[in-house]
Amino acid sequence: MWNFNYDLNDYFYITTGSFVIPFIGGAGLGARYDFSSSLISPFISAAGFGAYALPLMCGTDNCKTKYDIIFSGSIGLDLHLATISKTAIHLQLGALSLYSFYNNAPDESPSDIPALWPFINIKFGE
Repeated sequence: MWNFNYDLNDYFYITTGSFVIPFIGGAGLGARYDFSSSLISPFISAAGFGAYALPLMCGTDNCKTKYDIIFSGSIGLDLHLATISKTAIHLQLGALSLYSFYNNAPDESPSDIPALWPFINIKFGE
């Protein structure tokens, strides 16, 4: 999954992303709070976003574009690994939960059910 965030201020951001093949993706608004600004920083984050899946690999005649409104919440650690040419590289580890408002998540995965899911992200930025 590729994801891009545009910071609106110190807490709020616009997020958009897709899989490498952009038939599944979405966009939304999020908020993040870092508890410190050290090399190891705990954080919490929440986002509401719309997600879609285009029916390009459907094997039936009843193919429809799928969409949903999803809320996500996460908690984790942001580890500053290095800075190369003014680009900071971070490793983020944590857990997230998703809530599907229409129970129609595009990927039909078990993540449609609220539960804690581990995540590992590599972040390039400031």
